[in-house]
Amino acid sequence: MAIQKTIGRYEILSEIGHGAMGVVYLAHDPRIDRRVAIKTIHALEVLPDSEAEEVRQRFTREAQAAGRLQHPGIVTIFDVGEHGGTCYIAMEYIEGDTLEPYAKKGHLLAPQQAIDLIVQACEALDYAHQHHIVHRDIKPANLMLLKSGRLKITDFGLAKNPTTSLTQEGILIGTPNYMSPEQVMGRPLDGRTDLFSLCAVLYELLTGERPFPGDTVTTIIYRILNEQPAPPQGINRNVPPAVGQVLMKALAKEPDQRYQTGADLAKALKGRAVMAAAAGIGASRGMAMAAAPAPARQTAATSRPAPGSGRMLPRGPQIDDRPDTQPIPREVVASARAAAAAARVEPAPLVWPARVKATLIGLATVGLVLLLPAAANVSDRWGLGAKDGRQPFYRTAGIVAGGSPAAPAGGAGAGSTGPAQAGMAPPAVTLPGGTDTISVTWKTAPPGGRIYIDDVEVPGGVMQLPKNDKTSHTVVAESACFIEKVPYRAGADADGATRTIKLATPKIMTLPVASSPPGAGILLDGKETGKLTPAELPVAACGAHSVTLHLEGYKDVTSTVSGGTLAPITMAKVPLGFVKIAAPYALTILENGRTLGRSGEAIRLTGGRHKLVLKNEELFVEKTLDVHVVADKTTTPNPGLPGVGTLTVLTSPGNCAISLNGRDLGAPPINDLQIAAGTYTLRAVYVPTGESRETSVTISAGGGTRVPFKFNP
Repeated sequence: MAIQKTIGRYEILSEIGHGAMGVVYLAHDPRIDRRVAIKTIHALEVLPDSEAEEVRQRFTREAQAAGRLQHPGIVTIFDVGEHGGTCYIAMEYIEGDTLEPYAKKGHLLAPQQAIDLIVQACEALDYAHQHHIVHRDIKPANLMLLKSGRLKITDFGLAKNPTTSLTQEGILIGTPNYMSPEQVMGRPLDGRTDLFSLCAVLYELLTGERPFPGDTVTTIIYRILNEQPAPPQGINRNVPPAVGQVLMKALAKEPDQRYQTGADLAKALKGRAVMAAAAGIGASRGMAMAAAPAPARQTAATSRPAPGSGRMLPRGPQIDDRPDTQPIPREVVASARAAAAAARVEPAPLVWPARVKATLIGLATVGLVLLLPAAANVSDRWGLGAKDGRQPFYRTAGIVAGGSPAAPAGGAGAGSTGPAQAGMAPPAVTLPGGTDTISVTWKTAPPGGRIYIDDVEVPGGVMQLPKNDKTSHTVVAESACFIEKVPYRAGADADGATRTIKLATPKIMTLPVASSPPGAGILLDGKETGKLTPAELPVAACGAHSVTLHLEGYKDVTSTVSGGTLAPITMAKVPLGFVKIAAPYALTILENGRTLGRSGEAIRLTGGRHKLVLKNEELFVEKTLDVHVVADKTTTPNPGLPGVGTLTVLTSPGNCAISLNGRDLGAPPINDLQIAAGTYTLRAVYVPTGESRETSVTISAGGGTRVPFKFNP
């Protein structure tokens, strides 16, 4: 089937993808000269004709509302319309991958990276929910990972205001595996349904399995309403229990029992216990932890049959497992809801096997204890990158000789009697590897910086290292504004050695820059970045930075920012006027090398002064014209153009080459060539010998000039 050439004003370039909801095209917007993505929506075809017009109008209103969202984590909607009976949305075209490939076993991201991406999505959803927009279809296919590491949420054009509905009674629109219980039951929705779906995605990114799997609608809906998902750490031993606890709360059946806002969920995912565990403290300490066996899914359904039935749920119609959102027929939804409601009982608590209990008790008696000091900000990042390009979270932990926990930074914990209470220096960090150790003290210049070895903070900069340690370590020194990273081997120092690291490399942070409208060019500290809003800029963490946005038709805006935050910038339109230039011959009109139009056309320009260039290459016309454009008016300046005369050139012999002001005119004779009045340099070259003759010639308006050249062969 051939691809249509246009949709609305947009010129279709190629098909990007298609699914049950419609087709996505790469297109060109000729009005603004940019690439956009066009998504056509076919899902409304399932509605009766009597409701189609009302739903189209509601769809347009809701897409327009979503189009007002301006956030670096949300794909911007530019336009919404209808073409040939099909609704479409024009949106920002981005290059990246969805999270679908990373939700499959064998391709999972590190827990830390998956959490980082979901935190970005939390922040974007929190912004949308504050503007009363609920997405309703959060899933891996609608989460785009850009090459920069930034996550963007797509398909907000299908989102809705919580007070409205695009769903016909009895028809479920969405991807069932990620739906919240209230969405499945057709209840009123708010932002908490998106957070439920987002944590279902995080569960899948961490385990490679969906929290509520099933190959029929009935099975999926029943599990969403009645079953607790298996603890993710039981499926993937690399998932820290602290992360599992956050997920279990986020996937609670009742909205009031979950995190209430995206900011709340992001805060929980960035909490000390979660981030320290995701960064892998246990692994970095070399502790051999017994892996608990994956507990079986403990639910009311598996512990006892549904009341009055004693049978398994009936097998419902199969659904396509594609990521595209699909409308599910009302009869299937009704059947699944009824079956789930009939069988619904309170979920049974998860029962840990005795072997797991024994393992947990055994770990509780281990003498090595990891503590997170209260002053540690584990959500900060190294300004330097990790090997895979991601920026690892740092953490603070102390493991001291004899198995005593290090006191938290900033003071001893409640009830402790360790050295910190007596005002003594923090204990040294001891790396495992033997009892025969050496002491090495690390300092920074200027003083006061923090020291880390292999991502673990060294309180006081004093560490105990085994004499026989052959391991290569990474030592990081950092202050609020600077950071250094150096390799280190213990064998290089004697006991009592002191090393100093000079802090000189600025920490780098990411500065999000957004504007309304989007697409503005960005200057950072007076230099073009080559990026358009919305974008993220790497900047030094300390000091002030100047950000200037420029967009044709809008006034330049300059902001000074420090601290890494910059509110979205609203750009004011520049008053526009028109200029119209009358001429006796055709002219091309340019400004700064860019073609604006032709003579006789009303050319739109911003109010103020402009330096225009008027050109007609055939007539040798090139004239600069200063024009003052008045807003909302048409200016008609007198260009003062020269008249036109004619030039005839004859040569003897005839095998010559003729040029005028360096431009080749070809071989003679040149008869009555029309050119603008003026003085020119005429040159003739006798081709066989290369001999040349040159003369100055003046052309008069309305007159003819004849120039002969004679060469002696």
